[in-house]
Amino acid sequence: MNTPQMPIDIWSDFTCPFCYIGKVNIEKAIHQMYEKEHISVNWHSFQLNPQAKPLEREDLFQFYLRTEGRSLEANIQEQQNAISLAKGTGINFKFEIAKPANTLLAHRLLQLSKKYQKADEVGSLLYAAHFSLGKNIQDSKIIIEIGTQAQLPVEALENLVHTKAFEVQVEQDRQQGIKLGVQSVPCYVFDNKYGIIGAQSVDTFSEQLEKAYIEWENINF
Repeated sequence: MNTPQMPIDIWSDFTCPFCYIGKVNIEKAIHQMYEKEHISVNWHSFQLNPQAKPLEREDLFQFYLRTEGRSLEANIQEQQNAISLAKGTGINFKFEIAKPANTLLAHRLLQLSKKYQKADEVGSLLYAAHFSLGKNIQDSKIIIEIGTQAQLPVEALENLVHTKAFEVQVEQDRQQGIKLGVQSVPCYVFDNKYGIIGAQSVDTFSEQLEKAYIEWENINF
């Protein structure tokens, strides 16, 4: 008999520092739950800039200035905000070595990882690769490296980088999010009812989890 589970649907992007913070914090909140075996986390793809085309040797400051007109000061402020919010999470942001990337291939890897129940692990590896290790997550070699680290089948990884596998699923996730009103990420939907946007604290996630879970439990048990 399958254990009933309350769904948590999460839309995020791998070049979004607040998505990384939110991932760590919501996972901590779930881990602290006594009823965590009744929670199912569903990771969804949502590219903030599907048309992104970083130039060779372009850093984050240059990329956001060229593509969004974002000033150096605005970039620095956003990075400082992320670093401040990340205190206590264990995340080590190294924005100075982070490489701009189109995240389509990274999201396709996420979609592949769902088939093997590896989405949580692969997501964490992609965030760390981009924000802490200075790796280019649109590079097929890096994608294979991350997939191999997560013990995904080599044949599936080779097929991923040499075809357009999972592109449809990436776009389906994005369109599903848009239909639900997702305009920015990270976005979290609890039991198809309650939504939260942004890199919330563990306490905030815990409060929302408890509220949604009590209602869900009363219906399902």
